Amino acid sequence: MEFIKEEIARADSALASRILHPAFDRATYLRMEYYIEFQETFDLKMIWCYQAGSRWKVDPKELYKRASDRCPIFNTLLDYGLGFNTVLREAAGRGNDWFRPTVDHIKSKSKYPELQYDVTNMIVISSRANTLKNDLESEAELDSFYAGIKRVYFT
Repeated sequence: MEFIKEEIARADSALASRILHPAFDRATYLRMEYYIEFQETFDLKMIWCYQAGSRWKVDPKELYKRASDRCPIFNTLLDYGLGFNTVLREAAGRGNDWFRPTVDHIKSKSKYPELQYDVTNMIVISSRANTLKNDLESEAELDSFYAGIKRVYFT
């Protein structure tokens, strides 16, 4: 856990010193109208939600309501910057999945395909949390998973 504490401190520092890309760039701001909106709000999370909302066919403003500044699982900052505005992913190197936001489906897409485009079935968490959660859906599955991890790797 010491590693993650150090990474969180480094992430806080990197975000505090972020220099925002000063001009329109498609990889960074996606569309000119988003860039114009960004010039008023300086809200990188909204641009990220436009991109993710398009992918999952949901209203980006509704997705925005489900996206916090920190991963609700690990409490790590999420770097919503795209393109030239990405800070934490590069600062963290290979450990960047602690800080990369991703849409998680509360009820898995594989078991509930009818809910894959339902924003109320979505939450934004870190890529690391999403990978670990996978398709676990009950406390019994979670307990069994962690008991197995402990048994195999930590005893």
